[in-house]
Amino acid sequence: MPRVAALGALAAAVASAAWVVYDPAHSGLPLLLAALGLLIAGAAWLETGPDAAKEIVLVATLAAVAAAGRVLFVAIPGVQPVTVITVAAGAALGPRAGFATGALAALASNFFLGQGPWTPWQMLGWAPAVWPAPSWRRSSGGGRRSRPCVLCSASRSAR
Repeated sequence: MPRVAALGALAAAVASAAWVVYDPAHSGLPLLLAALGLLIAGAAWLETGPDAAKEIVLVATLAAVAAAGRVLFVAIPGVQPVTVITVAAGAALGPRAGFATGALAALASNFFLGQGPWTPWQMLGWAPAVWPAPSWRRSSGGGRRSRPCVLCSASRSAR
C-alpha cells in the first residue's frame, strides 16, 4: 500500500509541474501541490522500513533543526546547515532518511524565506548529498564509518 501511495503522490507532483509549465502565470497552487506530493511520496517511502515511527520522529526533528539553522544563517553566505545535517542523517540513518530530512527542511524553511517555483527543486536538490551514503557503510565494514570516506563523499556532493 505505501508503494501505491508513493507512486500516486509522485504522479500528482509531476502533473502539478506540468501544470506550471502550461500556465506559469498561475503557478502558486500547483507548486504547493507538487511539494506536498513529493512529501507524501517521501513519507510513504520512509514508512516501508522497520521501526518506521521512530525513524519518522527522528527525521522530523532533524529537519526542524536544519530548517531553523537555514533561517537563522540565511544572512551569512556559504553557511549551509541543511547540507551538513542532511549528509549526517544520510550517513547515520541511510539515504531514505537523509533525503527526507533535506526535503522536509527545504519545505519548512521556505515558509519563512519564501515559497516559489524553486521549492520542489530545492527539495530534490539535497538528494545527491545522500546518494553515496550506502557506500559509507560498506567501506567501513558496517561498524565505525571511515571519516575520510565520509568527508570526501560529502565534499563531492555539496558542490
